[in-house]
Amino acid sequence: KNSYQNNGSITWERSYGGNPTLIVTRISDTRNELSSVSLNLSQSITVDYFPIKYNTDTLTEDMYNNQFNHHSWMSSQLNKAKNVMNQSNGSANLVVWAEMLYGGVVDFYANAYVNTSEGEQDLAISADVYSDTESFINDTLPDFLEFSDMNVELRIVDEMFNGFLSNSGVKELLTNLDG
Repeated sequence: KNSYQNNGSITWERSYGGNPTLIVTRISDTRNELSSVSLNLSQSITVDYFPIKYNTDTLTEDMYNNQFNHHSWMSSQLNKAKNVMNQSNGSANLVVWAEMLYGGVVDFYANAYVNTSEGEQDLAISADVYSDTESFINDTLPDFLEFSDMNVELRIVDEMFNGFLSNSGVKELLTNLDG
């Protein structure tokens, strides 16, 4: 065991920002136009490891049936997390019935103790429910931290280019170069 397993959640964050400025000067009539752009990307995904965070190895029957052993609930969480990666600003939470290993790797539990109307039972949790989420956390999130899913340089250049050209004065100077 290591100290990571004693954490109830881990947050993966990435961001960039800045305010580049462009000055266009037309020498023929010494006209200047200034344009600045605000660059901003702030994304975070938090994974909550339910058993350790809430200090329990037991689920209610409702949580077992409608959350941790329910494919659409897990898929909905996963889709929200994936959508964050396509937005400039956003955050999402994934709540998982698992433990966190070193480096934020997830190890899903194959079963849970469930308080049912017949008493506490040890019930299986289908791997189909969490397989996509497990892959996302273990494979996609480390790439997320390295911006592997996007070409950051190209994205920043595009944001700057589009921002500068949205300035009507800059557009006018560049399209009427002969004055």
